[in-house]
Amino acid sequence: MDFLTIMNQVLIIFLIVIVGYVAAKLGYITQPVRRGLIELLINIAIPAMIIVSFDTELPASALGN
Repeated sequence: MDFLTIMNQVLIIFLIVIVGYVAAKLGYITQPVRRGLIELLINIAIPAMIIVSFDTELPASALGN
């Protein structure tokens, strides 16, 4: 992967974390909202990411490894 692509992805994640932190400090993310977000991540987002990760093409040389 290209260095700029990786840095772009890290920056996006960092911005998402900052927005979440600020929203929690301002009271927009309460305990029930937090619980709902956790359930959404565990039950939907993470399994979907696992399924999508299998949709990559591997070169023939990777099969030997």
